[in-house]
Amino acid sequence: MRAFLTFVLPLLLPTVLFVAWLAWRARNGGPPLDLSRLPWPWLAGSGVALLVLVLGAWALSGGAPPGTAYVPARMEGGRVIGGEAVDPR
Repeated sequence: MRAFLTFVLPLLLPTVLFVAWLAWRARNGGPPLDLSRLPWPWLAGSGVALLVLVLGAWALSGGAPPGTAYVPARMEGGRVIGGEAVDPR
C-alpha cells in the first residue's frame, strides 16, 4: 500500500482527475469523451512532476535529526531487535 501511495498514485492522479472531469463534462452536455485525443505528454509530465514533489517532500520531512547514530538490527537472546537511531551523547 505504501508503494502505491508513494509512487503509483502521484503518477496516475493527474490523468484520473482529467478523465473524470472530461467524463463529467460529457455527461453534462459537453463533447463526448475521446481518450485518443488526451494530451498524454502533458498528463505524463504532470504525473512525473507530482511524483518528484511527493518524493522530495518525503525525503526532506522524515528521518532522524542530524548527529544521531544508527544501531543496526541485532540478535539478543534469540530475538531480533530492530534497528534504531540513538543520540550519541
